[in-house]
Parts: sequence; structure tokens; C-alpha cells
Amino acid sequence: APQRAAAARGRVARSSYESGRINLDAELGESKSLPVPVLEASEATNRAIMDCIEEGCSVDALIELDGKLARDEQKIQASIEAVKTA
Repeated sequence: APQRAAAARGRVARSSYESGRINLDAELGESKSLPVPVLEASEATNRAIMDCIEEGCSVDALIELDGKLARDEQKIQASIEAVKTA
């Protein structure tokens, strides 16, 4: 009987937060709209980074790729702050 009660408590907790699923309500409360930042980095950026690692590239190319990632990081951070203050 104690094992069954523990299992029932576990089911209740999982019904409000399910592993492997996007649980927006658990993290964002009532808000359903999220800002979607437009990112510079893409699959092409990822490939360019991998090519630089594997084959080498110029410092200028690395600086350009790093700049894209840094600008995207700032956009994502700004979006996180907007969600927190909303």
C-alpha cells in the first residue's frame, strides 16, 4: 500500500510537468506568447565553423563567425529578459 501511494504521488507530479515534452505553462505561467528573435547564425554558419575547425580558416573569417554568434547571444538574452519582465 505505501508503494502504491508513492506511485500515485509521482503520477500527480508528472501530470503537471512531463519529461520529453515542452512544458511552457510550468515555466512561463499564464503567458503563451514568446518573442522569436531573428538569428544570424544558421546551418551554414555551423558548417563554416566546423570547416574552420577541421581545415583551418583566416582570422577574419573567425572574427566574422564569432560576431554572428555574439549578436545572436545578445538577441536571445534580450528575449529571455523580455519574457521575465512580461
